[in-house]
Amino acid sequence: MKKITNEIRLKDAIYNHRALQKHLKEKNYTLKHKRIQFVTPTKLVKLPVEISLDTSKCRDELLHVIELLHEKAKELRNRQQVKNKKLKVDFTAVNLMVAAGTLLLMAELRNMANIYPDVRLECVSPRSNRNKQVLIQLGFQEFMRGVKKVDTSRQDVVNWRVARGVKANAQECGNIIMDCVGTAAPSLAKPFFRAVTEAMTNTVQHAYIENIPLSDFRPVASDKEGWWMFSQEIGDEITMVFCDLGHGIPNTLPVRHPGLMEYIESETMLDKAKEKVKHTLLSDASIIAGIIDKPYTRTKAPHRGLGLLKDICGFINSIGNSGRVNILSNKGQYESIKDGNKRESTPRNHKKSIHGTLIALHVRVSTGGE
Repeated sequence: MKKITNEIRLKDAIYNHRALQKHLKEKNYTLKHKRIQFVTPTKLVKLPVEISLDTSKCRDELLHVIELLHEKAKELRNRQQVKNKKLKVDFTAVNLMVAAGTLLLMAELRNMANIYPDVRLECVSPRSNRNKQVLIQLGFQEFMRGVKKVDTSRQDVVNWRVARGVKANAQECGNIIMDCVGTAAPSLAKPFFRAVTEAMTNTVQHAYIENIPLSDFRPVASDKEGWWMFSQEIGDEITMVFCDLGHGIPNTLPVRHPGLMEYIESETMLDKAKEKVKHTLLSDASIIAGIIDKPYTRTKAPHRGLGLLKDICGFINSIGNSGRVNILSNKGQYESIKDGNKRESTPRNHKKSIHGTLIALHVRVSTGGE
């Protein structure tokens, strides 16, 4: 029998080590290929630099991202054999979060958490410490994972307030308004309250009526959350924003108020005839402007409004010297700005729809809030 020397032992050890390495490599390769079928499916959507509806560019970018979020969520939902689906929302590029755009984004994300329960929303945290605080202050951690916990201490963040609901809740609305307006400008509390409760009531009564089919864009879990609201006080400026994800004013008006719709159409045709402009179908902006600018009653008595958006439109007359009302519904927008004795109203139509209604009220207290 051949004597086993240390040299032979070393050769055997090297051979066995190499064989084991080869085996593990082949096994790992096989496992990798098997795991490809079971890897957690993840989609990533990057948010724009500005989350805002203030300009056409910002509006288009935000609405494009919202469409993309729903598209990716539907793709993940349709992969029924796979679990632990993730949709990552990337905030890293975000520099500015404006109230109206942020509220619309939050409403869409909260709705997505309700309508796609098997898709897990995850946050890729923003770089800005301010924006990290905004996410915490507004409760993004309630429906998204990965929202970094930070102390909310900035003065332009801690005064943000948020509310949401299904039914009209005047008490909660009143508490938020008094918290935001009560000490800074008590005389504004009533106009704010009347405008916001009117928006809330219109949402509950009209936004989700069943005899109008919702668009294919996305369903809405209106039985869980049907409206969302922000209030914000920064220095001498107060902002309140209210939104829903319903049919929109241009779609509900012909159903709920057909007489008013016919009246707006006839008046618009008359205006265009006077201006010698070729008549086309009413735009969303024309319908909103028609509700506000053209007096109408069911009895057609002159100078007596139907009451639709009455308190929202009347808000601009109650705020002193400086303020703004912005009404957005589907593709339409109607903005009324008051500066001293001057008041300018501008309707405009956009390419993309917000698929709902958003109303923003803004006032500068130091120039006549009291």
